[in-house]
Amino acid sequence: AGGGTSPPAVFKGVNTSAEAARRALRLGIERRGLEINEDYLRASEAAIQALDALDTEIAEIARACSAVTSSVRETRAQTASLAEAAANLQTELAVNARKTDLVADFLQKYQLTAEEVAALSFDTPGDAFFAALARVRVVHANCRQLLRTHHQRAGLELMDGMAAHQESAYERLCRWLQAGCRALGEVEAPEVSPSLRRAAASLRARPALFQYCVEEVSNVRHSAVFRRFVAALTRGGPDGVPRPIEAHAAEPLRYVGDMLGWLHQAMATERELLDALLVGTNEAGDGEAAAAAEADAEDAEADGAPSPKVALAMALAKVAEGVCRPFQVRVEQSLAPQSGRALTPDSALRMVNLLSFYRSLIGGVLLHEEGSGSSTNPLVASLEKCEATAHSRAMDDLRARGVRLKRSTLAVPRDLSAPPALTEGARIANALVEAQLAAPSTEDKGALDVAIERFDELMLEALRPLMEAVTSAASSVTASSADGAIPARRHTFIANCFDAILRPLELSSLPFTPKAIEELRASRDNSVLETAATAASEALAQSGLDERAKRLAAYGPDDNLASDPALSPATLGEALRGAFRAIGGETPSALETLARGELRDRAGAAFAQAVIEAYAPVYDALSSRLGEAGVAEAAKCATERDVRTVLGV
Repeated sequence: AGGGTSPPAVFKGVNTSAEAARRALRLGIERRGLEINEDYLRASEAAIQALDALDTEIAEIARACSAVTSSVRETRAQTASLAEAAANLQTELAVNARKTDLVADFLQKYQLTAEEVAALSFDTPGDAFFAALARVRVVHANCRQLLRTHHQRAGLELMDGMAAHQESAYERLCRWLQAGCRALGEVEAPEVSPSLRRAAASLRARPALFQYCVEEVSNVRHSAVFRRFVAALTRGGPDGVPRPIEAHAAEPLRYVGDMLGWLHQAMATERELLDALLVGTNEAGDGEAAAAAEADAEDAEADGAPSPKVALAMALAKVAEGVCRPFQVRVEQSLAPQSGRALTPDSALRMVNLLSFYRSLIGGVLLHEEGSGSSTNPLVASLEKCEATAHSRAMDDLRARGVRLKRSTLAVPRDLSAPPALTEGARIANALVEAQLAAPSTEDKGALDVAIERFDELMLEALRPLMEAVTSAASSVTASSADGAIPARRHTFIANCFDAILRPLELSSLPFTPKAIEELRASRDNSVLETAATAASEALAQSGLDERAKRLAAYGPDDNLASDPALSPATLGEALRGAFRAIGGETPSALETLARGELRDRAGAAFAQAVIEAYAPVYDALSSRLGEAGVAEAAKCATERDVRTVLGV
C-alpha cells in the first residue's frame, strides 16, 4: 500500500489474455486470407490455361491470314487479265441487247409476222384477218414516215412489200364483201353482220373496190325493193294480210296514201341497212391502227373518192329508183278521170298536200337536199312530178268549171240574193279550204311556202270566175217597183253574192289569208260602200239637194251666194225639205235587200254619212250666208241634228 503506480494484479492477467486474443485473431485472418488466395489461384488456373490456348490459336490464325493474303495477292495478279476480258464481254452483251431491241422494234414497225402473213391469205375474213390488215396499214404508214428520212430506199422496198400484201388482202376482201352483199338481196329483211361492217369500213381505203361493193349492194337492194313493192301492190302480205294496196285503187286518196306509207317504211328500212353497212363506225380499234385507217380514208377522199355520206346517198338513190316508175304511173292513173268519175279539186289538193308531206319525210330519209341539182334523188323527183301533176289536175278542173260558168248566165233573183248557181262554186272554194286545213303539218318552211303559194293559185282560180260571173250578171239588174234605183241595186246584188261566197271562208281557221279571199273581201266591202253612196246620191237627187251641194262646193267661203238664182234661200230651203222628206220615209230598198244585218248596218252608216255630208253644208250656207231671208227659210227646215236623229246616227 506504498506509493507505487503499477496496476493491480487483477488487471495484469486480463491484459495478457487480450494480446493473445489479438494474436490469435490476426493469425486467423491471415490464415483465412491465405486460403482465399489459394482458392483464387486454383480457380484462375483454368482461365489462364484457356488464355494460353487462345493466344496459340490467334497466332495460328495470324499465320493463316498472312498465308491467304499472300495467296490473294498472287491470285489477283494472275486473274486481272480475266476480269478485263469479262468486262469487255459484258459491254458487248449490252450492245448486242440494244441491237436486238432495235431489230425487234424495226420488225414490229416495218414487217409482218408469219402468222399475220398467213392470216391475210384466209378466204373468209375473221378477227385474225382484220387484225393483220390493220397491222399492214400501220406498217404502210410507218414506211411513209421512213421516206421522210435518209432511209428512203429501205422505205420504198418495205412499202412495196407491204403494198403487195395489202392489195392482195383488199382484193380478197372485196370478193368476199361482194358475195355478202349479193346475199343481202335474197332475204326480205336482212341484217348486216359485224364482219360485213368491218369489211366495208376497211375497204373504204380503196375507193374503186369500195365503189364496186356499193354498186353491188345497191343493185341487189334495188331489185329486192322493186319485188317487194310489186308484191305489196298485187299480193299483199302473207296469207293476204295486209290486203293488196291495189284493192283500194277505187279510192285515190287512200290508194296513194297506202303507197306512200309503204314507200316511207321501206326507204327507212333501206336507210338503216345501208347506213349500217356503208357508214358504220370504224372497226379498226384504237391507237395506231385507227389513226392509219383514218389517214387512208382521208387520202382516199382527197383523191376524189366520195365520203361515206355521199356514198350512202348514191346507194339510196339507186335503191329507190326501182319503185319510181310503177309508183308514178299509178298516181297518174288515180288522177285521170275513170268511168266518168273525175277527181274533185279539193281531193286533188288533198293529194297534193299528202304528196308534199311524204316528199319531205322521204327526202329526209334518203338524204335528199333541196337544190342539189344532178344529185336529186329519183324517188323525190317522182314525188315532185306527181305533186305538180295533182296540182295541175286541180287547176285544170277549176278552169273548166270557170269556163262553164262564164258560158252560162246567172239569173238575178228579185230579192237580189245570191243565185243558187253560185252554191256549187262556193262549195268548191270551201272544200278547198277544208282540204288545206286537213293538210299534214310540216316543219319544212320551204315546203310550207310552196303549199301556201299553190293554195293561193287554186283559190284565185276558184273565186275569180265566180266574181266575174257575178259582175257580169249585175249588169242585168233592173229597177224595182219601189224606187227604180238601178245602180244601187246592182251593187247590192254584187255585195250579197260576194258575201255568200265569202262568209263560209271567213269562218274557217286558216293560219293565213289567201290573196283570193282578201281580194273577194275587199270587193264585197267596196260594193257595200258603193251601195250606200249610190242610194244616198239617188235619194238626194230627187230633192235637188245633191245638185245644190255640188254647186255650193264651187264657191269659196267669202263668195256672194245671192247672185246665183240656183242658190236662193227659197231654192235651198225647198231642197232641204225635200231631202228630209226623202230620208224620213222608208229606207232605200237597195239597203234593205242586203242579205246580212251586219252589211245593212254598215251600209246604213255609210248612207247616213253621205246624206249628212251633203245636207250640213247647204243648211249652214242657208242659215249664215244668205241674210235674214236665209235665216227665216232655215227656220222652216230640219237642222243637222234632226237629220242625224232621223237617220239614227
